[in-house]
Amino acid sequence: MNLDRLTFPIVQISLDLTSLDEALDTAAIAVDAGVDWLEAGTPLLLAEGLRAVERLRGRFPNHPIVADLKTMDGGYLETEMMAKAGANLVVVMGRAHEATIRRVVDAGRAFGVKVMGDNLAAPDRVACARWMEDLGVDFIVHHIGYDERRLIPGLSPMDELDAVVSAVSIPVQAVGGLSIRQAIECPSRGAPLVVIGAPLVIDADGFTPVTGTRLRDVLGEICREIKQSTVNSRQSTVDSRKSRAPVTQSAVVQYALEPLAVELRNVAVPDIGDDDVLLRVGAVSVCGSDVHQAYNTHSWPVNVPVVLGHEFAGTVARAGRTVKSVREGDRVVSETAAEVCGECLLCRTGRYNLCPRRKGFGYGIDGAMASYVRVPVRCLHRIPDTLPFGIACLAEPHAVAYNAMCVNSQIRPGDLVVVLGPGPIGLLCARMAALAGADPLIVVGLSSDAPRLETALRLGATRVVDAQREQVEDVVRALNPLGADLVCDASGASRPLDVALALARPDGQVTKVGWSPDLVPVNINPLVQKNVRLQGSFSHNYPVWERVIHLLDRGLTHADAIVGLTSPLTGWREAFEAMHEGRVIKSVLIP
Repeated sequence: MNLDRLTFPIVQISLDLTSLDEALDTAAIAVDAGVDWLEAGTPLLLAEGLRAVERLRGRFPNHPIVADLKTMDGGYLETEMMAKAGANLVVVMGRAHEATIRRVVDAGRAFGVKVMGDNLAAPDRVACARWMEDLGVDFIVHHIGYDERRLIPGLSPMDELDAVVSAVSIPVQAVGGLSIRQAIECPSRGAPLVVIGAPLVIDADGFTPVTGTRLRDVLGEICREIKQSTVNSRQSTVDSRKSRAPVTQSAVVQYALEPLAVELRNVAVPDIGDDDVLLRVGAVSVCGSDVHQAYNTHSWPVNVPVVLGHEFAGTVARAGRTVKSVREGDRVVSETAAEVCGECLLCRTGRYNLCPRRKGFGYGIDGAMASYVRVPVRCLHRIPDTLPFGIACLAEPHAVAYNAMCVNSQIRPGDLVVVLGPGPIGLLCARMAALAGADPLIVVGLSSDAPRLETALRLGATRVVDAQREQVEDVVRALNPLGADLVCDASGASRPLDVALALARPDGQVTKVGWSPDLVPVNINPLVQKNVRLQGSFSHNYPVWERVIHLLDRGLTHADAIVGLTSPLTGWREAFEAMHEGRVIKSVLIP
């Protein structure tokens, strides 16, 4: 379900109950009465834990679930847990530390859930709401607590509601002892997310459904009146979060062609043209090429200074004048061909990835290791709401592997396939080969690659080889004396091409996908002698991306197996170093 575009007003019931059975029964009545969102209230979560969210999700698959855990610490973990249990929205407290709120927002973007910021007990509720919006929450909960209302009779969230609504540009919800008339009044006061709970339908003392009333009739009456009410024009848009892109942003910038000439800089948020979108980056993964550029060991031209990052997913924050295929709020991933000529034979036949004038994000054009990036609309692909940004950003390396193994190579079920190099691309090439039916499937690495070789087994390899302890050729010939049907060289070096040509069977194939900064002599005589086809593979195009998005959404590639570190943008240095030192296979940054 897409919570980026909403129709207001929205009615939410707060299931502040301690019995899961009562909560499910009450939710069923609420849904029948016209309630839109179901909230697993704090008492329910304390009593039943994640099971409450899981049961609500299973019983009501088409209704958004709010997990009101009132997060104060451990923001990323709590948000991840609630998201994986089935929540669509989570609540973080405005009294929490800034770092916690940022981590909840980071996790929300990574796992595809929205964040509600609650100003309960804030010394200045208006300032707290504004501050939480600046930190990236999607909705404001303007909240007067139960104990506070008992201590100060007559205290109501309606008292400061106008000031809170005026202070922020995101939807507001008023919570805390509302009467039926006050709840109905909320949309006209600019608070289009209306919550129904204690004391209207929930007994605040016993955490049980109100007795002595016809609950369905009460809820039905409230829902009808709220949905017939007039929404304040300031909050009547269908987008839950109209982006107000700042003027400047933090970005990971390579500023010179020298080792470690990379730093976090304040740069301008890019302007967009008529055919572009401004993308709010939800997640960007670190590629081996980013690390090579950071250490100045790359073999391709780089236009410095440049913002790094070309593997990314996010939300359309603003669309250019002529853009028709996507709208603000759409969740998307982007291809990497930031510039192509559009006129050459390759561009005209859909092979724009090979355009001689192609420039990619992160080396030729500013990339996505920032909050916002300018993207030509032709690069974009919509992604399902079920696909978290933290996984969707891995679409690009998946597309590289798919193009290498499923387009530029031929694999038939039962083919003997060897992959040289268990880096991120090599491991994904192995997974694509496994999905294509390769068996046996061998992945070759070094002793230092032991953890990656273990991952290769998880991804479908039937055999892994430490080339410093075993003779690869002996292993292959023991399985087929003629050699491998296909050898994929994903090593990122030149010398293994010799090995690949030796391992390939007569009339077999070698596909090279790894870049090789070093230049060494290679014996190509086996290429002729054995009639081997040597194939290069570079980048990807539109059909490849569509297939990869499907595979990712179905979980068929086990993408999470290669992610070893997830960090905010400020942790970019550790993310790069962890990959450079081989401590993780893949790092993901959440701007």
